[in-house]
Amino acid sequence: MASPQSTRSFCKWAPVWVAFFFVLKASVTSIWIIRPYDIPDEVGHFSYIKDLAEGEGLPALHQAPIDVEVWQTFAPEDYPDPGMNWIAQHPPLYYVVMVPVYWIGSWISGSFWGAFYAIRVVTALFFSAGIWVMIRAFQEAGMPFRVGLGLGIMLVGIPNHTFLAGGVNHDGMVLFFGASVLYFWVRYLKEKRFADLCFLGIFAGLACLVKYTLLVMVAPLFLWTLVFWWKNPGASRKAIGIFTALAFLPIGFWMLRNWVVLGELLPVDTSGFTSENPLQLSFFQFGRQLPVFSILLDNFWGLIGWMGDGTMQVRWFSLFSVYRAIYTWIFLGLLLIGFLCLIRKSSLGNTTNMPGTIGAFTLPAVVFISGWFGKDDTLTILVAVSSCAIFGWSLGRSSFAFCMSEMDTEDWIISGCILVAMVFLIVYLYTIYGFSYSAGSLQGTFARYFFPVVGFALVGLVARGSQSFRYFGHIILIMAIIYNCNEMYIWLHEVIPFFNVLQ
Repeated sequence: MASPQSTRSFCKWAPVWVAFFFVLKASVTSIWIIRPYDIPDEVGHFSYIKDLAEGEGLPALHQAPIDVEVWQTFAPEDYPDPGMNWIAQHPPLYYVVMVPVYWIGSWISGSFWGAFYAIRVVTALFFSAGIWVMIRAFQEAGMPFRVGLGLGIMLVGIPNHTFLAGGVNHDGMVLFFGASVLYFWVRYLKEKRFADLCFLGIFAGLACLVKYTLLVMVAPLFLWTLVFWWKNPGASRKAIGIFTALAFLPIGFWMLRNWVVLGELLPVDTSGFTSENPLQLSFFQFGRQLPVFSILLDNFWGLIGWMGDGTMQVRWFSLFSVYRAIYTWIFLGLLLIGFLCLIRKSSLGNTTNMPGTIGAFTLPAVVFISGWFGKDDTLTILVAVSSCAIFGWSLGRSSFAFCMSEMDTEDWIISGCILVAMVFLIVYLYTIYGFSYSAGSLQGTFARYFFPVVGFALVGLVARGSQSFRYFGHIILIMAIIYNCNEMYIWLHEVIPFFNVLQ
């Protein structure tokens, strides 16, 4: 039997080694396998960084073109004029942080290609740091160590994550700040320490300066925290005021800048979403007649490639169905085990848990009856229904506990995570509906948009069930090993040949 000291050492260092393995893997793929500009939007992100690094100032949406030197390495000769940089719509934090990386990479290599690959590696560092923070957040949220570690290993075994992590884009930083906000929020709800509240405010404020979608995560989290303070008096007005200022003043100043420069608070480039034949569907018809969730789930596992072959054409592929099915069936098994654990909790006679069973069957029934999965495949529907059942159980239990003033810390944490994830999903669906309506076809089904709330969703789905089954962690670790073996096979037999590295 391992000594307590060796066990503590393993618990401390295992998440670090998981993160190290991931950054090593993502760095190798980003330097030697994935061509420049074959990760979505790299040309725009790199141009944004180069503008700042060379003293051109912040690019303005619809006013700043792609940098000429960047454009010449991206486009063929018959496209001589750079287009406008649509990435200028994003807040500046990622690009400001990458400016020193650009300088160092350029100085070492003598060209901007050194800067390009240096930025790819540092972005992978942010992504791996996000995985590490997320594992710690899972432990803070009450998951057994093996469960949190297993979830982290599963996340690093998804091809889409390895592919996106090593890119000149802000996805790694988005994941890092989403995980950090989750971590400090859970710590604050548990300990109610002012220091954790300040860190929460700082990370929430910085998160909104990375990408606007993080504001969609921070807003419902803030509202739920206000409800927590209402039901649990104790935080001073000064503490609440400091937290609010830290969380919202940074994005407030950026919105003011946008208003002065562009006449809009949160400008978004919609030039690519116009068509003479708009989509003639209502919001509810949109979900009933298009396989939104099937495409989204497939893309979550892996949508590889972009525009790196110099033809100005998007060239990518989705994983073969058998590989996607391995990921999806394992994830479905994880959900079903968690759901059975919750039903077992309800059968133990605790009156607070009984409303959970009602919620577990009510929420999936409402969603299913809505018809929103009319065109999705059976496996996707099973994943969606299982997720709704778990969310419904927790919401049913927490709603009853809230009315009876019996909410414990676990209720506040898990209900808040579910609220954040569901609000984010609804806003996302309505946003892509608007883009799809204007474009005349389905748009925006990219899984990377959910990076801000991956941790929140997993806490809501796994935290409660994992506590009541002794072997839950062992099962997840086995699942994680299968995930990583599947990913290794995919890279060797699909991704590398796709990029023509070994041909």
